Amino acid sequence: MNKLALLGVAILLWTAQPAIAQTAAPLKLATKYEIPTSVKGRFDHLGIDTAGNRLFVVAEEGGQVLVFDLGSGKIVHTIMVPHPHAVLVRNDLNRIYITDEEKGAVNIYDAKTYEMQKAASWPVKLGKDNSTMAFDESAHRLFVGCRSGQMVVFDAQTGKELQALPIGKGADDLMFDPASKRIYATSGGAGVINVYKETDPDHYQSLGQVPSGPGGKTGLLVPQLSRLFVPVPGKGATPSAVYVYELQ
Repeated sequence: MNKLALLGVAILLWTAQPAIAQTAAPLKLATKYEIPTSVKGRFDHLGIDTAGNRLFVVAEEGGQVLVFDLGSGKIVHTIMVPHPHAVLVRNDLNRIYITDEEKGAVNIYDAKTYEMQKAASWPVKLGKDNSTMAFDESAHRLFVGCRSGQMVVFDAQTGKELQALPIGKGADDLMFDPASKRIYATSGGAGVINVYKETDPDHYQSLGQVPSGPGGKTGLLVPQLSRLFVPVPGKGATPSAVYVYELQ
């Protein structure tokens, strides 16, 4: 092969490199955390404790919350809950909050011993089928989303149920933005997103209800991008899509 041909091959390989890089997979599977075969059924929400190096996985149908060590990938503890949905870890309060739909309550556990705290199961009376939570640390407010169409506000210091705000039915995700003091509730049953602003710990202003689509029950709020992402399953001739909302 002459020098001109070699040069042509080299140029071809060089120019092909960006195309190869662009088609590389955006994610690489690093490892898998094995789950015992005795744990059956669907999984729901997850929680993270970066300080304690723990991952919490809600095994909804198995009636338990699996606690993994992030270093070893092994299960270090199992919290038994009749019908868990969401888990929230607060190391500053030494608490683990888990919604229990069967009891219609928020159970509170010691973050170190995993023991349920005495008199620390807060009944949710202003809504039914509680499924998700969000937390305002500065105002000590715990928000509990209920699939019956309410967002219940608790005093996180006393456990007192303060009020219920209307949201769409079938809620499965709540997101709180500390900077804007806004709460976003995605409801798959109604196919809507409700937005509230916390004017102070005891007063909340409805900023409106925005349509998404039936089945759009979960979301991801990314304030840094000023975006809210909601995946909506397809129905009939309408294909599935991720709805991307710009925060206003």
